Amino acid sequence: MKLIKYLNQANMSLAKFAEELDYSAETVRKWTTTHIPGRTAMLRIYYYTEGKVQPNDFYLDRKEH
Repeated sequence: MKLIKYLNQANMSLAKFAEELDYSAETVRKWTTTHIPGRTAMLRIYYYTEGKVQPNDFYLDRKEH
């Protein structure tokens, strides 16, 4: 599942998600559009979303947003 889809389904803002993972809202925004998170960030996202957002989701068809 794409990160933006997860955030929408969880009714969570970029800012809230960023705060939960200890990143800036701008960084999280970039992950939902053009940037791919680093390994540590991907692991945090994976565990925080209980596996709903997986590392491969950042590499598959970036146009789906």
